[in-house]
Amino acid sequence: VINQYSGKSDSAFLNYQYLKNHISEKDTFSYMRLINAIGNYHQDLGNVDTALICYQTLLNKSRENNLESYRALSFNNIAGTYSMKGYGDSAFIYHDSAYRIRLKLNDSTSLAISIAGKGTSTTDQIISKELFLKAIKYDSIPYVFNNLAGIYGDLGLFDSALYYNSIALSLNKRLKRRKWLADSYLTRGALFQNLDLDSAELLDSAEVNLSIAREIYMSDKNFGGAIGVTYRLAQLNIKRKNYKKAINLALNSLEKEVSATSKSNSAKILAEAYALINDYKNAYKYEMIHEELELEVFKHNNIINEERFNLETKNKLDSIENLKSKQILEAENLVATKEKQN
Repeated sequence: VINQYSGKSDSAFLNYQYLKNHISEKDTFSYMRLINAIGNYHQDLGNVDTALICYQTLLNKSRENNLESYRALSFNNIAGTYSMKGYGDSAFIYHDSAYRIRLKLNDSTSLAISIAGKGTSTTDQIISKELFLKAIKYDSIPYVFNNLAGIYGDLGLFDSALYYNSIALSLNKRLKRRKWLADSYLTRGALFQNLDLDSAELLDSAEVNLSIAREIYMSDKNFGGAIGVTYRLAQLNIKRKNYKKAINLALNSLEKEVSATSKSNSAKILAEAYALINDYKNAYKYEMIHEELELEVFKHNNIINEERFNLETKNKLDSIENLKSKQILEAENLVATKEKQN
């Protein structure tokens, strides 16, 4: 774990493999801790599907042994993988399930993680902000300060955003948690980039911070994190009117990104960039891809399946499913209408 946090992913992997060969499933607690740690390792590197398999194994073992704290942990981490895939509603449901268990267990650090997770998974920025502020009252988790920075940036409160981002940077430098440090530089770059000012100096500051983030991700073989920076750099090059460079970066992001939401955003950048160089055929092509991906996210976030989300409230879910099915049909009709107009 120390190797993993320090960015020495190869050494971490070798140690995890050694432990996997020497810890028996009968040694329940050691085995469950190991499976969770391996899941975290893959999640940190952006190997979302592999991480999800580990967390599902952890959930099954926690149920077999009736261990509520590990069941909450598995819900929390499964939520993280869905969040990385861009499926916010699914992530929220898992975070909420973890929160309800942890509330009974009264563990402040775990509660802080679940509350922050709910904040990350909701699209309402005011609710997100309140949840993040509530989370740090339970425990000062570095990435929550960075999440707050992102929310304040989205709300246009740049000074508050920089304040919380500076706390995150300071904590992560002291703790030597490299992934979180890279995340903080990524957020800082995005803050400068999103300021609606025509300033080459601000764009330079954005690029410097994004480049630092990308360097840490690449050095640690966190290719998922690096692709997240690539998307941001594509946006930055649109602002600088370097449309061909923006197209190359966005194509790379669209091809390699695991998050359906980020893929959708990359397709939108491509549509915009191609339109700006008068290539309307490709602009139309990527606008359609953008809309298809948006619909995919909508479907996933709204079709709630009891077995998949491990919830006990079947009757309530049935009524939600009926409502969501109607919304999906309406959305598909809207997309069809748009396509016709185009």
